[in-house]
Amino acid sequence: MQSFFDSLSSSERRLVVGVGFIIFLILNMVFVWPRFKDWGELGNRMDQAKQKIAGYNRLINRATEFKGKLIELEGIGSNVPSESQANELIRMIQDQARKSQLPTPNISPVRLSNER
Repeated sequence: MQSFFDSLSSSERRLVVGVGFIIFLILNMVFVWPRFKDWGELGNRMDQAKQKIAGYNRLINRATEFKGKLIELEGIGSNVPSESQANELIRMIQDQARKSQLPTPNISPVRLSNER
């Protein structure tokens, strides 16, 4: 049994191959070539990601410097217990509510210790 291609003359074979090649080129121009710009966009996004990672790594490398600065600033500032700050805030809210003639919110004092 002969295939379709075998039954053609040499000039007809050349014509079929040429038409197939032209169809191949047209399909490439329509579907493949417009996607080449995606490589540039992908490269830009990768460069941006590398810059972000480099920035994060620079900050991570400065962690000991930040810890030292934190200890220094904690030593300078006054050490007010959080419970005292919370209770002072509650008192200020209740005082302002009384001045504005609003119902006083019922807020209970804060306990930060594990004991109840």
